[in-house]
Amino acid sequence: MRNFLYYLSVVTFTMTLVLFGLLTYWLYYPFVVITIENDRSVPVNTQEYRVGDRIEYQLRYCKKLPLVGTIHRAIVNGTRTAFTTIQASLPLGCHTANIAELTIPTYFDPDVYHIETTVEYTLNPLRTERVTWRSVDFRVIH
Repeated sequence: MRNFLYYLSVVTFTMTLVLFGLLTYWLYYPFVVITIENDRSVPVNTQEYRVGDRIEYQLRYCKKLPLVGTIHRAIVNGTRTAFTTIQASLPLGCHTANIAELTIPTYFDPDVYHIETTVEYTLNPLRTERVTWRSVDFRVIH
């Protein structure tokens, strides 16, 4: 009986160390999924848009891990107009992407706006990385 308890304690201690190591790795390892080179000044294709126009912006990025991100987009001018959350994955490597997926809603007033985007990547069961970027200002006219 004593021999069994000894082996049980060794297995339990080993499993505890492995679990502690895994949790430490999940929580503290510096994962970098993607870096946005122009994260504070993503350019748009024109400085003036009309209601119903599609906004095109240019994103320069380097993606290192093949994860799918949950993308939260909003157009902001003092109030925040959020768009539908989508899931997408950009290709690995360093690229420049021209993205034209947002349309100026019909109820927007003439004013100066910008796009704010947050992308969430689930790295493991305990950690989510959030990457944010902002476009340059643009004007909506009627």
